[in-house]
Amino acid sequence: MDELLCKHLGISVQEVAILRTLDPASLLLTPLVRRIIDSINFPLLRASLPQAQDVLKRDLPDFYTWLAHDLNVAPIPTTPDHAIEWIEDFLLDRRSIPELITLHRGLGSMVLMQATPRFIHLFDALTFGRAEWQRAAALLCLALLAGAPPPDQGDARAMLP
Repeated sequence: MDELLCKHLGISVQEVAILRTLDPASLLLTPLVRRIIDSINFPLLRASLPQAQDVLKRDLPDFYTWLAHDLNVAPIPTTPDHAIEWIEDFLLDRRSIPELITLHRGLGSMVLMQATPRFIHLFDALTFGRAEWQRAAALLCLALLAGAPPPDQGDARAMLP
């Protein structure tokens, strides 16, 4: 999972591992993460948003089924609409990343570590903006991982936002 994050964020595996150990507030203030955030091409994300929405509407239901059946996460949203909305909100900077972390904290780090690669790969189907969506998703996942409780404290049955 760290290798996937380093691939999409353009940093080393060691840097990913260190960043995951930081508390979310510190993580978001590090010069390295600030550079990654500043380098995200938000105009490209906005331009490719319609295609990303279509992909998420098509593929998130299978992702939810996998979360429920393989990782025992419950309850699971009944539609992909909420995820599409929060992805738009957080990636396009209308809501704060600390809020996103709070909403997902109950999942625990083990669930997030297993779900991160699969979530990032949801964007493989994009023909326009794929790399930028994967980069942004990897950054969001890194923030969620930094905010997750240690493996023995997370509740895999916590509700997704």
